[in-house]
Amino acid sequence: MVSNLAKVRIFRGYTQAELADRAGVSLRVLQNYEQGANNINGAKLRKLCKIADALGCSVLDILQPEKDNLIENHFINFEKRA
Repeated sequence: MVSNLAKVRIFRGYTQAELADRAGVSLRVLQNYEQGANNINGAKLRKLCKIADALGCSVLDILQPEKDNLIENHFINFEKRA
């Protein structure tokens, strides 16, 4: 199962290394969040905010469990409004 974090990252067109660099977090931390090795719900808020800011989304967008295509629809609709 792909995490919401990975889905948003892929939708935005970033590699893990690019997002880690943009967010100022280590590549290993980002990989662990995406793969579930580290519980993203237990992540430090500061790190989550940095990642969300780098992705241009809210922390809830990467934390909330959603159905597979709801994330894509959310961002497509959001970009249409912008």
